[in-house]
Amino acid sequence: MEAITLNDKDQGSFLWRTAKNYWFLIPVVLGTFFLFHYVFFLGYVPSESMEPTLDIGSGVFAVRTEPGELHHGDVVIFDAPDGSSEIWIKRVIGLPGDEIAIRSDGVYRNGQKLSEEYVNPEEVPVYTEESYAVPAGKVFVMGDNRNRSNDSRFWDEPFLAEEDIDGKAILKFPVKPGCKSGVGIL
Repeated sequence: MEAITLNDKDQGSFLWRTAKNYWFLIPVVLGTFFLFHYVFFLGYVPSESMEPTLDIGSGVFAVRTEPGELHHGDVVIFDAPDGSSEIWIKRVIGLPGDEIAIRSDGVYRNGQKLSEEYVNPEEVPVYTEESYAVPAGKVFVMGDNRNRSNDSRFWDEPFLAEEDIDGKAILKFPVKPGCKSGVGIL
């Protein structure tokens, strides 16, 4: 019995030849979509609210999180609480059950003053005296540039629901020329 072979002319259209040569791209594209939709997240820092940790023009690489996976000090990405289409980035200061007290001399969690080396050293934060009890399923967030951050202290509902957090930033990198924050782990 003689095998039948088809030459390029017999195989038909350009589409068939392309699919035959580049079929491996289908799982690559689907895998990339899956990873960046369910596992990873890329973000861009458009404001000065996280300086000096993240300058304007920094990019962040984040991993998706589930409620209960956050820790104090994590830098999180979430949809703006004002309902706009913006993505915001802030630092987790309080977790469920924490008592947060803002005093003129700093931020306290459960009675202990926080040592916040990430706060912008060029500006002394101006605080108003406030206290917050973080409820279950919520977090309290603040920007590192305290005088230029719209964070939990100023929202009508001062707590961010854990399920509204898109991801936890783990790596920063410059996107915009002149960005000073460089590449590094958060």
